[in-house]
Amino acid sequence: MSKQQSKTRQQKSVAAAQRSKTRRATRQPIDSRIVEVARRLPRLMRILVTLLFAMAVALDVGLLLYLVEPRFLFAAEQSWQTATLVISVGVGFTMYLAGFRLYIGFPGEAITTAQGALLWYLGIGAAAVVVAAIWFVQVITALNTPL
Repeated sequence: MSKQQSKTRQQKSVAAAQRSKTRRATRQPIDSRIVEVARRLPRLMRILVTLLFAMAVALDVGLLLYLVEPRFLFAAEQSWQTATLVISVGVGFTMYLAGFRLYIGFPGEAITTAQGALLWYLGIGAAAVVVAAIWFVQVITALNTPL
């Protein structure tokens, strides 16, 4: 191997080391990356994500109310069932409105929400989806179990 070839290899390795150092130095924290990826989604996808989060929260609140007080589910009066339904739908609608304001925005408007608020919204929504999925799996398992 000639001196020139070893010199160019050495220069390449030094340049690669400098590039990886700058990459590490400019690498964003995980929360910033999550928010940036979420903000880059197309508008329709953001609407669907917000809708999914709102439906999961409404389902979770309804389940929580039924777990706290089972008479809501088997009430002789319709007023208990109606109250439970109104509460869970109201919380789900509130979650959708919060998502619309924080995450979707109006057409042509840039998302300028604070990173922390959007991260909290995404975290709460993702947790609600996970809880709803766990509940769904338990229901399917219970339905497939012979009596």
